[in-house]
Amino acid sequence: ALLIETIITFQLVFTIFASCDKKRKDIKVPVPMIIGFSVTIGHLFAIPYTGASMNPARSLGTSLIFNHWHSQWVYWIGPCMGGVLAAFVYEYLFCPDPERKLRFQASFRKSQNQDDSTQLTVQPGGEYSKLESAA
Repeated sequence: ALLIETIITFQLVFTIFASCDKKRKDIKVPVPMIIGFSVTIGHLFAIPYTGASMNPARSLGTSLIFNHWHSQWVYWIGPCMGGVLAAFVYEYLFCPDPERKLRFQASFRKSQNQDDSTQLTVQPGGEYSKLESAA
């Protein structure tokens, strides 16, 4: 149940990040329709297994009304994990910001003879260059 709640919240939050990003110019469909399809797909997939909460507030309200607290933690931990994971994956793996993506990639690249005094700077246009410090 925890895995399912994490997956459906991940796909919803990732869809929201990808469709509401102002830097993207390739979206031709209305954004509310994209998000609505994402919610629908998540519910159609998860209702038979967990009831498809996708939102801790929705589970909390139901538990308060019916005084049923069985496995409530799943509906809090799962969406939190899915949301954080979606934010990380969108920001660092599907990052539409080319300067941030280059800085992230450059932080993992280090040549064999490069010492700690070399600093990489990102130039406008997506190129980066080395600045040698006079140490």
